[in-house]
Amino acid sequence: MAWLVVEEIKFRGHSNIRATHSTTLEITREPHLTPRGDCIIGVSADKAPRDFSDSTKALLSQPIPVKLLLHVGPYRFSIQGKGDPRIDCSSSTALVVRRSDYVCGKTIMVHASAAANNIPRPIVQLLRQPQTYRALLLVRTASLVN
Repeated sequence: MAWLVVEEIKFRGHSNIRATHSTTLEITREPHLTPRGDCIIGVSADKAPRDFSDSTKALLSQPIPVKLLLHVGPYRFSIQGKGDPRIDCSSSTALVVRRSDYVCGKTIMVHASAAANNIPRPIVQLLRQPQTYRALLLVRTASLVN
């Protein structure tokens, strides 16, 4: 089973990133972050789900395997989950990966293998450096039935 890159999202780190939430992970287009945002791992994203291509939106609305691969300095961190027919990619502000099956306009993946608190602490330390850009790749299987 192969994986296909369908979106690339660039975002910035922030000094208030804690990455301690146990059920979600969020990347926001907002440039600011308060310490209360414990699921947020990146700010000033160049895309939100509403900006995804129509083909990506269609793929995420199917119950197929989805992977989010974080590129943070020399580190890589992968999260696997599934799409869901309820995912509509309607948010223009943030994307969220969820361990649960809850879906809202920000949701891009459910039943995820990890949340913010599972990100290794050396990666979180880098995510606290606002001058460093990160590229986030959203990928899914290429074994889609036509």
